Parts: sequence; C-alpha cells; structure tokens
Amino acid sequence: MTTARLSRRHLALSYFAMVLVVLTTHTAGADDRADITDVVNKYVGALYARDFRAAYEQLSGADRRLKDVHSYSRERGEFRDFILDAARAVARSVEVSLLEQRIEPDRAAIKVKASVPDAEKLNGLLLDWDGQRLERLTPAERKSLLETIERRQRDKTIAIVAGDETFNLVKESGGWKIFVNWAAGVKLTFQPAIPRSTPVEMKIAQKEVASRAGQIFRVAMKIKNTGNQTLATRIGHLVEPQELRDYLDLVDCGFILPVRLPPGKEEEFVTTYLLRGTLPDQVRQMSVTYAVSAAPLESVKP
Repeated sequence: MTTARLSRRHLALSYFAMVLVVLTTHTAGADDRADITDVVNKYVGALYARDFRAAYEQLSGADRRLKDVHSYSRERGEFRDFILDAARAVARSVEVSLLEQRIEPDRAAIKVKASVPDAEKLNGLLLDWDGQRLERLTPAERKSLLETIERRQRDKTIAIVAGDETFNLVKESGGWKIFVNWAAGVKLTFQPAIPRSTPVEMKIAQKEVASRAGQIFRVAMKIKNTGNQTLATRIGHLVEPQELRDYLDLVDCGFILPVRLPPGKEEEFVTTYLLRGTLPDQVRQMSVTYAVSAAPLESVKP
C-alpha cells in the first residue's frame, strides 16, 4: 500500500477539528478520571500515528457496530510498515490533561488539553513523512532513526503543539470508550445566495439533509429565469466550514457548466454528493451555499 505524505493541514484536521460543547465541572472519582484520561491519551496518540486500528479499539460498541475496523482504517489512510513504527515512536510524546469534566455513572463529556509533536518540524528527520522513502531505509538506518526519536523524547527536544479538544465517552463493561456517535450523522444545510439584481429564483427541495461519512445523498432544486432575456447562469458551491470542503465530493452535478435559461423557463437539477469516509469523527454540521450569478446569453463569451 502506498502511504500518502502527512501534511500539516491533514494533521490539523485529524486532531483539532472538534465540535465545541459547554461543559460544567462535576466531581468524579479519581479512578474514572484516570481511566478516561488514559483512553483519550491512547485515542489521540493513535490518531496522531495514523494507527487507526488502535484508535478503533478505543471507540464505543455503538459506533463500532456501524463500521468495521477495516473500513475505518482504510478510509482514513492508515500508516503501515516502517512509517507506522516511526509514527508510533513519535506519538509516545503525546500527552493529554483533563481541563473540564461532566462525568455521570455511564457517560462523560470532557475537555482536555492535547499536546502533540509538531509534525512539520519533524519533516527533516522523518523524510517529509514519505512512506516510500522511509521504507527504503536499511535496517541500520531504521534503528538509528528510532533511537534518535527516543533520545529527543528523553531530552524533551521534540517541538510540541497544543490545543483544546472535547470528547464524549460512554462506560461499557470493558471500561470507558470514546463515543463519536456515528449514528447521529452530519447535518448539512443548503441555501441559495442570489444578488437582488439577478432575475433568478432557486427553490431547494431538501434544505437539510442528514448523512454519514461514506454515504451518498442527493439534493434536488429548481432554478427559474424570472427576467425577459435568456440567461447564462452559473452556480458555485461554497462549503462551510471552509477547511472541510474537501470532504464533500460532487459525484454528479448538472450545473458544473453554465446553465442556459430562457425567459420564464424553470429547470430542475439533482446533485449527488458523497461525504468522504475521512471526515473527522467529531464533525456534526456543514453548510452549502449555492452562489448564483447570471448574465444575458449574448453577452457571454464562448
């Protein structure tokens, strides 16, 4: 399997794209706090190392029933072979500390400070996180690399970045587990943005859609020219938050090219979308704005 290069942006999306929740402080047993911190530390460390099979082990049974480990790890682009060994070694520097908590007998909502190695500053040592280059290292070179990582950890010379993250957990027979709530899916909202001077109306049949990562869904709409000239109409997709736009794929769209609309004419379109399986687990809301622009057909250059 070819391993993709790990980018700074991908890391940021993997570890810090979380839904903020309001948390209240609640007195909990020391054992619960220790167990929860340990589970979250393992989960964040596994995400950092792109060791998604290990991350999957920390997920709740309710979540795991909706997706098997092979799909979960494959969708997210897991590391394998020596790059996984190296990433696991670096991930031993991951630390989480509990900031806020709401812990009940079988559920918990927590906020932690997650400190992880700065992946970009390790580019030189890790050969730009290029799996193919790392795989070509000799056994002696691999040993030297792992020893260098361990030495830097001992000397605390690995640059660290930190951020606050929130997690929900559930208590199961085997202990506390991360609850990402895949069953709830992602709520996507759709709305038009049409300048007042543009004689176009748009009616969207489904203004809200609930979907899950890896699923295909469709949105139907009608576009009407309310003016007295034939229009060349363009419709752009604006996804919010912008950093998540690459996770929403256009599988099929009837208005990628300009739409020709005669006066009074109404056209119906159905757009097919796919939420990528790599969508960060904690994302719960996204919005799509259809930005409409139009010009008389004779004024549009071919």
